[in-house]
Amino acid sequence: MFLITITKPSNFPFYFLNGTLPDDVFTQLDIALSYYIKDHEFLTGDWDGRVRLLQLSNKGNNFFPIGLIEKVESILICNNIDYKIQEYFNTYKEYDFNWLGFELRDYQVDAINCLQQQRNQSGIVSLPTGAGKTLIGLYWAYLNKTPFVVIVHRKELLYQWKDEIKLNLGIDAGIVGDGVEEWGDICTVAMVQTLHQKVKNKKPLINYPLVIFDECHTIPADTAYKVAMSFLPKFRLGLSATPYREDNADIKIFGAIGLLSKTITPEYLVENGYLAKPIFIFQKLPPKVIYSEDFNTVYVKGIVENEERNKSIADWATKLVKDGRSVYIHTDRIKHGLLLKKMIPNSMFISGQSKDRQEIIKMFATGELSCLISTLLKEGVNIPSMDALIYASGKKSAVATIQTIGRVLRPQVGKNDAIIIDFKDNGNRLLLSHYIQRKQNYIKVFGKLVNTEE
Repeated sequence: MFLITITKPSNFPFYFLNGTLPDDVFTQLDIALSYYIKDHEFLTGDWDGRVRLLQLSNKGNNFFPIGLIEKVESILICNNIDYKIQEYFNTYKEYDFNWLGFELRDYQVDAINCLQQQRNQSGIVSLPTGAGKTLIGLYWAYLNKTPFVVIVHRKELLYQWKDEIKLNLGIDAGIVGDGVEEWGDICTVAMVQTLHQKVKNKKPLINYPLVIFDECHTIPADTAYKVAMSFLPKFRLGLSATPYREDNADIKIFGAIGLLSKTITPEYLVENGYLAKPIFIFQKLPPKVIYSEDFNTVYVKGIVENEERNKSIADWATKLVKDGRSVYIHTDRIKHGLLLKKMIPNSMFISGQSKDRQEIIKMFATGELSCLISTLLKEGVNIPSMDALIYASGKKSAVATIQTIGRVLRPQVGKNDAIIIDFKDNGNRLLLSHYIQRKQNYIKVFGKLVNTEE
């Protein structure tokens, strides 16, 4: 019989293991709290490519991120290891919010109830774009009567959250980011890039009892993870339509926040009228034979400069605009967007380099512009009127694909459906495999709403 003490100090977002574990149990913990980087099998040298979140302190104690406590407990219990937990959190002064927002929907209430049952009342809620993740986050702060900080990774989200906080809680939130550093007494919305600079320069962060991580699938990035593990809240909440990764680093999301608390599927929301119904169209293309194994060459010839493909995109855009649709065309490269802009009358293109992007997005949102081409609208932009997406960028990323589709499914009065057009790229094994992967992603997320017939 082994006795292990697991201690969570008030000044660190980690648990420390005190005591000696059997070798086989330690190995189980090591495997459960680690992951292999992508393509690790091609590494040379001494490192095996495994990133370990169970680490050794300078004093010889093993420690792990706060969100993984339940994983550790389950392994100890399965191995009949006797243990006790000592947890210390900073105290905070409660704040009585006024809830000014809408009454929560049934699935939002269910998500809140699930959070209340989580260890340390911290965890991740996975719900599609347009399902009200902001409301869930703000209502969680309201219920816990706690000051809070929202961490975002895009400027558009910075101001969207500030507006939503004012609308639903009646509070003027502080802003940290976009050249501003004004911490609020009750709440703040902060950009992860600005926070990372403060962490990097060893400048203190203002700690709040609740940290809300918007688009929490971005946490495994080095900058975001360092920021996440620099706060010392009592409650942690992660929000994302896609709380998973394609680089095997999902466990860093859970480590920084906690385990997945509730998943709400797009299929459920569509069936219950909370999201627009997606109509998937998979456009077949003439084979484009490309004799190259270099992906950049394949992508440029098969996607960016593929005349037949671009003509099909332009034809679909023109047709959808004539049908009264608000059309968004998503590209991965600026050159592709500029080529399509020349081919589609009255369209506009924006990228991260466009100084007038906010004005153009506003024109698109108000209906003054019917066709927008961009590399940007994967995350963070709220345009409910958008009801047609042409996914021109190709590639296979599940996160990018599902996040982008979410933009077009937001509900609006008089909007019953949304058209999503993708392309079956033939003639090259890489491009065809990417199309197959995208379609599998659609089916995985949207289920029977996707037409599986070729």
